[in-house]
Amino acid sequence: MSAGERHVRLEVAGLAAGYRGVPVLRDITLDVRAGERVGVVGRNGAGKTTLLAALIGIVAPTRGTVRLGGHDIAGRPPYVIAAHGLGYVPQGRRLFPRLTVDENLRLAARSKNLPTSGVYDYFPHLADRRHQLAGTLSGGEQQLAAIARALAGDPKVLLLDEPAEGLSPVAVEGLRDTLLAISRDRGVGLLLVEQNTTLLAATVERALLLEKGSVVGELTAEQLGDEQSLRVFLSV
Repeated sequence: MSAGERHVRLEVAGLAAGYRGVPVLRDITLDVRAGERVGVVGRNGAGKTTLLAALIGIVAPTRGTVRLGGHDIAGRPPYVIAAHGLGYVPQGRRLFPRLTVDENLRLAARSKNLPTSGVYDYFPHLADRRHQLAGTLSGGEQQLAAIARALAGDPKVLLLDEPAEGLSPVAVEGLRDTLLAISRDRGVGLLLVEQNTTLLAATVERALLLEKGSVVGELTAEQLGDEQSLRVFLSV
């Protein structure tokens, strides 16, 4: 299925949001199609994390529309947005450390009464640790568990905030393969905020350039893989 043949899963238009009256996002417009992998890049403070938080409902938009699978989800509570099919892997994982891996997954799947067994197909290493407390996992294992938990909710689009943070190069390669498989097999769209440009270039099809809370351009995967071009785009 080509990019042109994919139907839009997530559609955002004119989105604005901020904190306590201070604007952070300004007129954000983007879309993610079924099975499409889209990155978000920008300097620190550009609004990348706020963008994901506004989409999942942690930060209330002040203006604009967010449609997921044809449903208007802008400003809805996070649990309602998740039920419509938007998954979220926050920076820092935020697992329930005193619950087992399987209990973390079953909590995510509970609202839709879904089995978690199929999720372990993408995380065979976690299957061996499904009865282990999440807080006792290594950092890389916790990151995989956070992605597995989001996948257990059967998302149409998955938001990921710095999933490669703190991972070894070998673990990053495994993360890339897992994300590609999820997108390919399940048709899940990915919106990936990530500073590891090597992972981005190997995973996404295009990336949105965020500057001062606005989308100011779009980069190809090839441009992401070119360090010199990337320095120009990011002005670093």
